[in-house]
Amino acid sequence: MSSFLNESKDAWLKRISRLYELEFDTVKELAEGSLEETSDYIDVLKKISPENLEEAERAAHSIKGVAASLGQQALLDAAKKVEDQLRAKELEGIEEKVQFLETTFDEFKVLVNK
Repeated sequence: MSSFLNESKDAWLKRISRLYELEFDTVKELAEGSLEETSDYIDVLKKISPENLEEAERAAHSIKGVAASLGQQALLDAAKKVEDQLRAKELEGIEEKVQFLETTFDEFKVLVNK
């Protein structure tokens, strides 16, 4: 289990609000808006094939950016592992990494939707 559940939603939103000097509600809206986009990227990653490696690598990179922007290190780390493996064009074992990324994202969704 990642660190998402170790921090309350309010504490996380306040931390990100202070970091970017944004209103609490603005950060909440950004986080909620990122869920659908990230879900779409996860869908791309679940369909990895030799023909769509570049698209899948971009999807993992985008998830990494969302995670970094929202201060979610566990999600960032999981996305980085997928991105690095795709960049190396190594598909063996990628399904497990994508599954872990999806599980980590599901935990993030729990935090955002609390």
